[in-house]
Amino acid sequence: MIREVGVREGFQSFATVYPTEKKQLLIELLVDAGVSCLEVASFVRPDRVPQMADAEELCRHLLPREGVTYTVLYLNQHGLRRAAAASGPITVPGWLPFAASDTFLKKNSNTTFASILESIPEWEAVFSETGIPLQGFMVSTCFGCNDEGRIENGAVVSRIKDVLNRLSVRPREICIADTMGWGEPRRVADLVHRIRNEVGIDVSLHLHDTRGLGMANVMAGIESGVSIFESSIGGIGGCPFACGATGNVATEEIVYLCEQLGIPTGISLSLIKKALSFLEEDIGVISTSRWYRCEKALSRAEVVAE
Repeated sequence: MIREVGVREGFQSFATVYPTEKKQLLIELLVDAGVSCLEVASFVRPDRVPQMADAEELCRHLLPREGVTYTVLYLNQHGLRRAAAASGPITVPGWLPFAASDTFLKKNSNTTFASILESIPEWEAVFSETGIPLQGFMVSTCFGCNDEGRIENGAVVSRIKDVLNRLSVRPREICIADTMGWGEPRRVADLVHRIRNEVGIDVSLHLHDTRGLGMANVMAGIESGVSIFESSIGGIGGCPFACGATGNVATEEIVYLCEQLGIPTGISLSLIKKALSFLEEDIGVISTSRWYRCEKALSRAEVVAE
């Protein structure tokens, strides 16, 4: 399954604050293309991330579509309560977010790993209060951090175990995020196997293409049995609190790879081109997707040939 995070992570990374209507139109084009799971907003401080100040408004105006799930993100208990109180056809997944990098935790969430461990009873209380069951862990900077350098897989597994030991319930999923693009295929495969073998919980992958290994890491994940990938249309994205972080792996490139491998995604590449065209022509964001650049070049060549 592909979770499309471009509307949240992509718009969150832009310097321009775009109207809610632009996000809505992009969401509709993605759904028309067959995208069935979209992360549409982040419930974070609007003074720090003004691009997400319209989170409640966007959720309220989403159009319900059969078989389509709209999800949201949050970084703390206040954000979780905001998300739970929001109206509209959204699903609020029960994520417990933390990071492998202490520096990133401070910059992104103004907290520490020790504080996260101490706050677990409060997290469980808020999950109970809102009626949202714990789905999993969202673990950022799993392979490295631009401030701290390479982060070893053993350190990531150790932190996951530390959090598990404080919880009264087990999560169903651990989402491994390569926030700053330090991952490479062997380390991705090793971390997936270690979490499954040592922790016994399934893994999803949130990958970035910062250093050009994004799709190689997707392939390593597929070969390791991962079936859930988070990606963004056009490869847009990047954490605003991570210096040098670039976009996620492009949704259309994962779809293309899966088609070559005979893996169905339910997403139409011909229709997703409409969403990419909207992204560039109406929003003004140039896609980094090599697949899309190739498709545009072929289209121009066909026009010239005619």
